[in-house]
Amino acid sequence: MSFAQFILEEGVEMEIQSEIGDVIVALDTDVPVFTYLDYEFHVRPKGGVIGSKWRLDVKAVEDRKGERPWTSVGFVEVDKMSEGGTLLRIPPWNEWCESHSKLYGKEGELFASFIFQLLNAFKARGLVNLPAHLPTS
Repeated sequence: MSFAQFILEEGVEMEIQSEIGDVIVALDTDVPVFTYLDYEFHVRPKGGVIGSKWRLDVKAVEDRKGERPWTSVGFVEVDKMSEGGTLLRIPPWNEWCESHSKLYGKEGELFASFIFQLLNAFKARGLVNLPAHLPTS
């Protein structure tokens, strides 16, 4: 099993010592430049409470023209923590995907790349500490 598959199967949960608004701004600013192969990524609100909790749908679109349909590849959740800061949660694959086989297909590749790019971007902004830069391809 690769590290990417492990992350998809287990999910990610980390406390960020920044307010939820700062995390949302980072998502809005950084995600539009994420790419993997011929895909770009977008996040769209899937539900939540303004200023407190968001569930964001991660979509991938093939080619930069956006002419092909968008594919949902995963979810990211951000929660305002009561003691300050923000909880970033990427649910394990089995919490939201009916087909385990997608984990090993294109959707899994895309979402793993998105997760690693997100964590690298947060590291570059000083929002999280990682021991090293994560591979994105």
